Amino acid sequence: MNTTVTQYEEVRRNLAFEKAIGQELDGVVRAAAKTVQLLAPARASEMRENQIRNVVSVAVETPSVEVITNFIRYQMGRSSQGKTWLYNNFGQAVISDIEGPVGEAAVRVADEVTAKVGGVDRKTICKDAHLKLARFYLGYLNRCFYYGDKTGRWDDLYREKGVCDDVRQV
Repeated sequence: MNTTVTQYEEVRRNLAFEKAIGQELDGVVRAAAKTVQLLAPARASEMRENQIRNVVSVAVETPSVEVITNFIRYQMGRSSQGKTWLYNNFGQAVISDIEGPVGEAAVRVADEVTAKVGGVDRKTICKDAHLKLARFYLGYLNRCFYYGDKTGRWDDLYREKGVCDDVRQV
């Protein structure tokens, strides 16, 4: 019986976690879209698709946000003459997003999950959420870059608010 209760609690935790993550995705997409505009036009920055994809690959392989930001700093160190990750302070902006808005979203996820599901470790939930949201952020960053690079329509990427943000409650 104890195993059934534990499995039930784990399912509740996972459902609450995934729902809370989903509620943060619009903000994560907007952060990525806004930051990637620093690379416009891509030919001036000399950023290439594979350079952002490499960071996405690191993010998928590691269980640590610190490893991700360390790899971005490494890429910044490898950049030369204000190009790629140094262009318009792009690399630092990505790190700032991961440590700022993405991290703040992870805290909100942890708050939501701990409010809905008792007996969970808030710090573990926050770390798991931060990693998952950082992975999403980098994936969206990659998609946004690809769109901007291929179409040249960098201004299409970012909106301050979502369509429904100004809808009034009745």
